[in-house]
Amino acid sequence: MISVAAIITVLLFLYLALGTAFGWPIPTAIGYNTYPGRYFLIELVLVVFISIASRHAYIRYKKKHGHVDSGKKVTSNPIERKARKILTISGMSCGHCIMKIESEIRDIPGVEDVHVDLLKGNAMVVGSTLNDAALAAAVVKAGYHVTGILGSR
Repeated sequence: MISVAAIITVLLFLYLALGTAFGWPIPTAIGYNTYPGRYFLIELVLVVFISIASRHAYIRYKKKHGHVDSGKKVTSNPIERKARKILTISGMSCGHCIMKIESEIRDIPGVEDVHVDLLKGNAMVVGSTLNDAALAAAVVKAGYHVTGILGSR
């Protein structure tokens, strides 16, 4: 979202920068006519001031209209709040193996997502409640062996 203050800031910055480069008349209220090097400092101060002011105005507007969270920390990635398990699986050799294992693991209650990596020989399972025994049984039912289970919760 581009604010009016940001547009005015950019236009003022361009005017002052081009005025410095091409010798345009700059009003003394904006900058000094005696030494062009001072324009840069004035440009920098104006840009910083207007940027900060427009950001504060934007935040006040969002709070006023109820678009800002009430201070609670919200995790941007919902997967970070879920239990994760990594199953090390032996015996996989093709894409069909991946589909069979993913299909069996997805049928377990509480499993929300599963990703099998053939090259690494593992499966990453994400869900609300993950039972190690049920995960291992699903892999065995698909015809493969679980050699290890790592994970949280």
